[in-house]
Amino acid sequence: MAGVHDHTKRSAAVPDRYRLILIAFDVISAFGCLQAQGLPGPVIVGVLAEHGYSSSNVRNQLVGMVHRDILSSERLGRVSFCLLSPRILSGLMGIAGDRDAPSFEGHFHAALYSIPESARMLRDRLRYVARMLGYRQLRPGVLLSFADLSHELSGQLSGMLEPGWCEYATIEPEAIATARRMTSRARPRRLSCHRWRAHWLL
Repeated sequence: MAGVHDHTKRSAAVPDRYRLILIAFDVISAFGCLQAQGLPGPVIVGVLAEHGYSSSNVRNQLVGMVHRDILSSERLGRVSFCLLSPRILSGLMGIAGDRDAPSFEGHFHAALYSIPESARMLRDRLRYVARMLGYRQLRPGVLLSFADLSHELSGQLSGMLEPGWCEYATIEPEAIATARRMTSRARPRRLSCHRWRAHWLL
């Protein structure tokens, strides 16, 4: 099917490393478009074929995403059935508005990072993974969450960070008004914010 995707996503000017990001995004988008937590491999191949991807390219990407714990896979007869990982599924549910609003227990859980410019790709990866898990950036180097997600975040970045590059702490605002200001600054800018802010802030 020829369309806008053929021109915007297959430009020869786009480096290969960004093509990988695009196809991974499109694989995840297939689950969201079909409102499914799991899909057979042939269905994903068929959906992405409409966007100009070859079947071999999609299959290779699915294998890579399984190795990176973005997807899990199980055999059902002769067909592989792909499931979204919990952290990716949680992100999709937040975008769709299906996730319960978090509760505030008097403090925020924070990830405090300081990663040098020489390792900026790793810094970008930390920000991306943290956002998918549910963290929001209060200011550069400070990520906030209502829940303790330190184990999940450190697990996704295991062996990649130098000591001291990312530390975890709790932040207790002195007043509700302070907490409201913090969540207002840290709330998502491109998504509906009411799903991230707690009920007590509405």
